[in-house]
Amino acid sequence: MNIKRSNYITVILLIINLLWIISFPFCSPQSVVQNEVEEIEDVPNFQSRVVYGDASVMDEALKLDPLYLDHGPTLIHRSSPEYPEYCIKNDIEGRVLVTIVVDEIGNVIYAETKESIWGLNESAVEAAIQLKFEPLKVKNNPKKFTLDIPFVFSLE
Repeated sequence: MNIKRSNYITVILLIINLLWIISFPFCSPQSVVQNEVEEIEDVPNFQSRVVYGDASVMDEALKLDPLYLDHGPTLIHRSSPEYPEYCIKNDIEGRVLVTIVVDEIGNVIYAETKESIWGLNESAVEAAIQLKFEPLKVKNNPKKFTLDIPFVFSLE
């Protein structure tokens, strides 16, 4: 009884496969791939992870702990990230989190996307690089520090 049932199932599956193959006589796999490539050719080559600077500075930088801070960090200069035109047209929005390392003078010497959104990463890192801080002082000595900065991209 089980052999007959499995034979029927096999025959039904073969018929379904044949019908599926016959229903697409004019559609070759190459033409499908070609159409997909043509549709996405105008998409910019955005990076999924963006890094600026030398990562070795992360080891030397202080992770901020408010208990030990005498002064700072105070943001002196901030520039808004540029919203990429492609992202505006395609309603891409959200938050990009960038980890930065700031040197003893207050300049950003390293920036890396920690949480990213395709298409918005480069703009967030470029804006992070332009940030300027008052030097962080620990026991009255300027120190390097690391900080996570969120950049929110919204179309509203």
